[in-house]
Amino acid sequence: YLEYCGIELALAQKTLDNKRIYLFDFSKYMDDANMWFDSLSIEEVEAFFKKRKYSLSSRHNCANVVRGFLRYVFDTGKYGRDCSVYVLKDNYRKNSKLPTSYEEQEIRSMIDSVERASAIGKRDYLVLLLVSEYGWRAKDVTLFRFDQVDWDDNVIRFDQHKTDVPVEFPLLSSVGNAIIDYLKHGRPKSHVPEIIVSHMGVNLGTPLSSPTIHSIVAKYLRRADIAGWTRKKHGPHAMRHSLATNLLKKNVALPIISTVMGHQRTETTKLYVSVDYDKLKACALPMPPLHS
Repeated sequence: YLEYCGIELALAQKTLDNKRIYLFDFSKYMDDANMWFDSLSIEEVEAFFKKRKYSLSSRHNCANVVRGFLRYVFDTGKYGRDCSVYVLKDNYRKNSKLPTSYEEQEIRSMIDSVERASAIGKRDYLVLLLVSEYGWRAKDVTLFRFDQVDWDDNVIRFDQHKTDVPVEFPLLSSVGNAIIDYLKHGRPKSHVPEIIVSHMGVNLGTPLSSPTIHSIVAKYLRRADIAGWTRKKHGPHAMRHSLATNLLKKNVALPIISTVMGHQRTETTKLYVSVDYDKLKACALPMPPLHS
C-alpha cells in the first residue's frame, strides 16, 4: 500500500513515513487481538482509537490513513468487503481556529532585539530573517546549505523539505549581509555543508535541530516583550503565517503569496492567511435604526 502511495500517488516521503506510523499502530492492534479483516467493525475501530489515546488531530489523521488503506485492500481485491465504512468520519476541523500572526512592527521589534555583536547573536539574527522575510519552515532553515546560494544571480534555490517542491527566493541584501557577517565573524569552524550550526558543547559545529529554531524565535519574542506572545503560537510557523497575512494586508495577490510561500495551490495559501479585519469592516453594512 505504501509503495502504491509513493509511486502511483507520488506522495512525499514524509507523508509516507506518517502513514507508516499510523498503519503500524493499527496493524499491531489487530495482531495483538488476533484479528483479521472479517473481525473489523465500527466498535473495534473505535476501540483501537480509544486504546491509542490520540489527540484530536492525530485521531483525525490516523482515521484518514486507515480508511484509505482499507479501501485500497477492497479495491485491489485483497479482501472482498469494504471495511473502510467502519472508520467513522469526525467533526475535526484543522483550520477552525484563526492562524497566529504578528504585526510587521512586532516582527521588526523582535529582529531588532538581537544583540548582533556576539557570534550567537549573528546566527540568531540570520535565523530570524529567514523565517520572517522568507517564511521558511524550521527544517528548511536547519538544512540551509552553501550550495543553495547563487551569489552571481542573487538567488537562493532549494527543494522544500516538506513537499520536495523546488523554490527560488531573491537574495535580499539584508539576508546576504547577515550570511556574510555570520560566516566571517560568527560561525564556528565546521566541515558540514549547512550554513547555520550549533555553538554549544559537544554539538559545536553541527547543524541545528528544528526545536532549536523554535526556541530562537520564542527567545526574541520574549526579549522584545511582544504583547501576548505566550498565549499565541511563537515558533517559525507563526512567522510564516504572519508573512502571508501581512502580504495580504498590502493587497498582494494570492497567487503571488502562494509563490512566496512555495505552495503549488492557492487553496493551501488560504489556510495561512488570517482574517483581514480592516477589509471586513469596509464590507460591513450600517445597522438600520431600531424602533422597538
